[in-house]
Parts: sequence; structure tokens; C-alpha cells
Amino acid sequence: MTRIGWISAPITATTGYGVVSRDICFRLADMGYEVVNIGGRGASVVWGEKTEILTEQGNRVLVLPAWGQTGDKATVDYYTERYKLDVIISLFDAFVLNFGKPRKKWIAYIPVDAPVTRKWANYLVSSDYVVAMSNYGFRELLNHFPFFMLREIPHGVDTKVFRPRTFEEKMELRAKWGIPRDKFVFLFVGANMGERKCIPQLMIVFKKFLAKHDDAILYLHTTLRGVAPNSYDLMEFADELGIGDHVMGPKFNLTLDSLETEQLAELYAMADVGVWPSFGEGFNMPLLECMACGTPVIATYSSSMIELVRGHGWLVDTISEDEWVDVPVWIPLLARYAVPSLKDLLARMEEAYENHELRQAYALATRDFALNYDWGKVMPKWDALIQEAMKEQF
Repeated sequence: MTRIGWISAPITATTGYGVVSRDICFRLADMGYEVVNIGGRGASVVWGEKTEILTEQGNRVLVLPAWGQTGDKATVDYYTERYKLDVIISLFDAFVLNFGKPRKKWIAYIPVDAPVTRKWANYLVSSDYVVAMSNYGFRELLNHFPFFMLREIPHGVDTKVFRPRTFEEKMELRAKWGIPRDKFVFLFVGANMGERKCIPQLMIVFKKFLAKHDDAILYLHTTLRGVAPNSYDLMEFADELGIGDHVMGPKFNLTLDSLETEQLAELYAMADVGVWPSFGEGFNMPLLECMACGTPVIATYSSSMIELVRGHGWLVDTISEDEWVDVPVWIPLLARYAVPSLKDLLARMEEAYENHELRQAYALATRDFALNYDWGKVMPKWDALIQEAMKEQF
């Protein structure tokens, strides 16, 4: 039996990396692989911590702790020998991959959300394969790596859980979540961490939107009471803007008490439009999950969002580099990010609100598009790559 060491967040975490790790690791285990999740905690670990988690089919995934985000070389080499791992797969931003060259074939699964710089590529030179999550990422990586090293495997979505609902079902869900049934609901789902997601900018634009359409709600499914310098106090900002009675979000602590997958699907389904004005996205799972629920989306004309949204959603123009480009210091890659036009974001939100026929057409088309990313179509690509990596080791 082939043994895979999956280095990322713990599969128990409901972060983006944790959820995708769980989705893939569970499916690999059900395909007959023996999977060890080496889950970086980002800080110290509990002495002797080790967890076994079973998939719905009863197959085991072993979850082991790692120092920092991904563990150091000594930790990864120890686990490779201790559990006789055959292939290493990492899922994280390139700049946190600090374990050097593993003793087995290394597949680096990398989000690419901006033009790849030389410094960015240097973090990946020890890998045997670099896997992009999007066609955008694949094309960017081609500027630095030979074609034979690269693969494109997108994230997947469970299209049975993330599914459209009838109008009556939507209204029942709104009652369940305390959202007025007569309001137009814009939904954002994502991390309140750093400036890349442009949440305050979305709120500023939403205030302008309310001047013309005051029957709308902005639901922010994120940490609402963040602390500087890592995150924003969004509810304080909403009050500062004078839109506190039009901004909603979870009434519980997402860090300590996250939603179940089925509950998250309910949020997507009850919304009218999802909106993601990010600088860039390596993939953006919430956007795809929203689309799978038949809820059309607004997103920035940038990175992977272009291929996910174009033709069945609204894409927001970006500002010319002659005017402004963001180079965030908290992402040590010297990458340049596109900045969405707030004027165009407002125009797209107004069009989504006012053009009912287009919104309905996008709702149908966006569900059809998301079906192409069902896990049943994605996992065979992982199976083929792992088998190829195994053959090359002998």
C-alpha cells in the first residue's frame, strides 16, 4: 500500500488549507492509499499529540503534529522514516515550506494568486513536481519551471452538499439564520487576515450601494472582531460607516466554534449574490462552493477568479499599475497584486441587484460550471500523479 505524507494544516482545522486537506486526504484514503497528515499548528505542539480520524467509509487518516506551519527538515525526515512514507505532498504558500529536500518524491501543491516572482520560484526548486490549483497558476509557473515538472489540479467541491435550493427552501434558511426574507443579501465568506480580501473596501462600496438600494444586507461570514495588525474590527468599522444595521455575520466565535459543511452550504444557498473583491486568489474555495449552490458571484478580474467566474458572473475591473499596485509586506514574495476598482465594484453590485433576468441566468450557468469541479472528476488526477511519482522512484 502506497503511503502518503500530506503536509499542510491539520485536517481537523476549518481553515481553507485544513478543509481542502481533509477533503483530499479522506478521498485518498478511500481510494486505498495510507495517508498521514503532518499538520502544522503554527506554534508549539502538545507533547505526544497524535490523532486517528476515520472517513465515512471507515478508512483511517493519521494526524501528526509539526512545528510551525509545515515542520522542519528533521521532523519531516523523522516522519518519513518512522511511517515509511513513499510520497510527500505539501499544500501551503511557498514561503512557509521550510523542510528542505525530503527523502522521497515531493509534490508541492501551490496557490498562485499573483505573477510569480523569482523569489517565489526559489522556494520550490527542491520539489519534484509543482502542482497549480488553476490554469492561471500553471501559466505563471511555466515562466520558471520546465513543463514536465508542472501539473494543474484544481480544488474540488462536493456538489451533493453544495447544491441549489428552491425559493421556499431559501426563505426557510433565512428564517433559520435570522436574516430578513425581504432583503437582498450579498454574502462574503473568507478569512479576516491581512488586506488581500479587501473586506473594508467592500463595506465602503456597500455604503454607497445603500444610498440607492437600502433594502440590502451584507453578510460577512468571517471573524468580525479582529485585532490589529493582523485583522480588522469589522463591526466597529460598520458602525463608523453608519451601516451597522445592514451588516450581519456569525454570532459565534469562528475560531472556536466553526460551521459544519452542511451549514456553510445553507449560507451560500440563502444568499442572492456572493462577492469577493480580493486582490488575488490561489483558487478561492468559497467562491466555487457558492457557485455550486447556484448563487452567482462577483469577483475581481484577477488570477484564478477570472477562469472561475468569466461568462457566468460579474468580474470587477482592476486599477492600472500606472495608478496603484499592492505589494503586501506580509507575503514575502515581492509579488504585485491587482487592485479592484471600487467604482466598478459598485457598478457590478448594482447590476446584480437590478438585473433579475441576468442574475437568474447566471445562477443556472454557475451551477453547471461548478459540476465540472466535482471531486469525482478531480481525484483521478491526484491518483495519476501519485502513481507517476511512485514509478519514478524505482
